[in-house]
Amino acid sequence: RRTAGKMAIPVAQIMPGAYSPDIPQAEAATPLGICGLLLPDTAHQYQDNWEILGRDSQMVMVMVPPGQEMTLQPGAMVHADRGLETEVTTGGCCDCAKRAAFAGEDMFRLHFINKTEVPQAMSITPPFPGKVVPVDLARYSGIVCNVGAFFAGIGRDFRFQVRIVRSLGQMLSMGNLFIVSITGSQMIFLAAGGTIMQKFLAPGEEYIIASDAFLCAEASVTLGIQKTGGCGVMCCGGEGFVNTKLTGPGMIMFQSMDCHKAAMNYVTVNQGGNGGGGGDGGGGGG
Repeated sequence: RRTAGKMAIPVAQIMPGAYSPDIPQAEAATPLGICGLLLPDTAHQYQDNWEILGRDSQMVMVMVPPGQEMTLQPGAMVHADRGLETEVTTGGCCDCAKRAAFAGEDMFRLHFINKTEVPQAMSITPPFPGKVVPVDLARYSGIVCNVGAFFAGIGRDFRFQVRIVRSLGQMLSMGNLFIVSITGSQMIFLAAGGTIMQKFLAPGEEYIIASDAFLCAEASVTLGIQKTGGCGVMCCGGEGFVNTKLTGPGMIMFQSMDCHKAAMNYVTVNQGGNGGGGGDGGGGGG
């Protein structure tokens, strides 16, 4: 459900997993509804002191209360009021080295701290043209997310853990030898691309997605693999050797275009444009 015009929509009404399961789902007669999938509308969400703006290449506008702060990946800030003071931390030498080497994260965390007596505004954006997915960590015992998905969070009350995956299957399903888990009690923001889908898995329920479509899952969800098919399918089907198998209980989110696809498409478009321009001037170079 949406309000008329361009009025912002309370996030609790449209982001089921991260906030409340009691939200409208797809019509039962549609393929989406039959599959039990939810289609979060990531545009014009707001809650408390933040609001997501735009439909593509989104940004988050945040009002930082006095005495509070925002934690960002370096480069995520678009603008900040003068009353916000900055600080850089690493979270410990060992942790920052693991994040940078194995989790696709930056070694440093950038903090914008409001030490004034009035709220201060700032805006942030994902590291690639895409969608912003808010996740309330207070509703979960932790989440596992795709490498490089996290780009900002409210406050500092969240903890990152980079650990070796439990099995070969988990490594293949994540596409990485290491896995990133986040726990805490604050709101965090993940970067995603394309269309975002969400589903709540019952205990023992299995769901298959493409490995590069994985965005995040509740810590209670088990990650595994399943072969894409026989030898012909694995070699010629274009889907790789394995898909990711997610086993409930818990919430899962997946995306139609991960950051690597989005970056490749962006580069391809730019190269195409540059190539055309080069062709115009090619006579001179020949």
